[in-house]
Amino acid sequence: MHKNGVAGFPYYVGINSLSELATREDRIVVFNILGKESSTVTPVSHDYSGGNIVFGTGPGKSGKFLTTKSGKIPVYNSIKEGMEAGHEFNTAVVYLPPSGVKDGVAEAVRQNPKLKKVIVLTEKVSVKDSRIMR
Repeated sequence: MHKNGVAGFPYYVGINSLSELATREDRIVVFNILGKESSTVTPVSHDYSGGNIVFGTGPGKSGKFLTTKSGKIPVYNSIKEGMEAGHEFNTAVVYLPPSGVKDGVAEAVRQNPKLKKVIVLTEKVSVKDSRIMR
């Protein structure tokens, strides 16, 4: 973490470059993968990264797939279900509604001891929840 900021980023961030957020070597799970925004952005990200999104979650959507040019991404009800199916990941990308972000992050942390990064793309997450997650 860089408490004094980083050149090019006039505010506090924990990275040197946007390229550090997710790399082609990361194995990624996407929360709410079939949601409106995620189902549009995820296929582009998956194709660009060479297919490093291993699965997604969507309550009640287990057994479905998100189709991309690089192949189909399986969808499970929960992180636990995806991991029980044999998928491994080290990065979680969160597209949940603001009220569900904290619980989603907690699920990823609780279920996967190999988790290295969590990327929350949701806007308007409460300050209280943000402080708890941090």
